Amino acid sequence: MFSRDVVSWNAMIIGYLRSGDLDEALDLFRRMKRKNVISWNSIITGFVQGGRAKEALEFFQEMHSSSDDDVVKPDKITIASVLSACAYLGAIDHGNWVHGYLNRSGLECDVVIGTALVDMYGKCGCVGRAYAVFKEMPEKDTLAWTAMISVFALHGYAKEAFDTFKEMEDEGVKPNHVTFVGLLSACAHSGLVGKGRWCFDLMRHVYLMEPQVHHYACMVDILS
Repeated sequence: MFSRDVVSWNAMIIGYLRSGDLDEALDLFRRMKRKNVISWNSIITGFVQGGRAKEALEFFQEMHSSSDDDVVKPDKITIASVLSACAYLGAIDHGNWVHGYLNRSGLECDVVIGTALVDMYGKCGCVGRAYAVFKEMPEKDTLAWTAMISVFALHGYAKEAFDTFKEMEDEGVKPNHVTFVGLLSACAHSGLVGKGRWCFDLMRHVYLMEPQVHHYACMVDILS
C-alpha cells in the first residue's frame, strides 16, 4: 500500500494479534507514527489475551504517561482490559490505581467495567471490595452476576454464592454455563454433595443446558 492510514495499520495489528503473533503485532505498533485509542486498546487487549499481561500493563503506563502532542486518552475498553491484566497477575496495587484513575477521569463505570472490577478484586483476594463494587452497580447482566458468584466460589463462600444466585433468579436474569461452573465449584470447596447434585439437575432440567466438560469435572471433584 502506498498510503497507509491508521485504520490499515490497526487492521494489520489486529490480524497478527488474532493469529497469536504478538511480537509481529508489537513490531508494527512500534513503527506507527500516529496511534489512536483503537491502536492502544488492540495491543493491550491482545497481550492480555495472549498471556503477556505484565507487558499489557506496561503499555497502559506508556499510554498514560505519553507527553506527545497526540496524547491518547484511555476509554472504557482500555480500562476493562487493564483490569483483566491486573486480575491475571493478582496485581492489587495496579488494580487500585486503575480504579482510582477511573473515578478521577469521569469515565462512566458501566456494567462491563463494573464486572471487570469485581473480577479483579476477587482474583486479588479482596472479596469485600468486589462485593462493594457489585452492590453499587445500577444495572447487572448475566456476566456481572456470574462474576460475583465466581468470586464467592473461589474463596469458599458457598452460602453467599447461592444467596447471590437466588437474587439473580429473583431479578429475572438467566444464568449461563459459567454461572453453574461457579456454583458447582462452591459446592466442591464446601463439600456440599446434595447441593451439587441439585445444581447439576437444575442446569439440565430447568434451564435446559447440556453439561460441558467443566461441569462434569466439578461433579467429579464434589463426589471425590
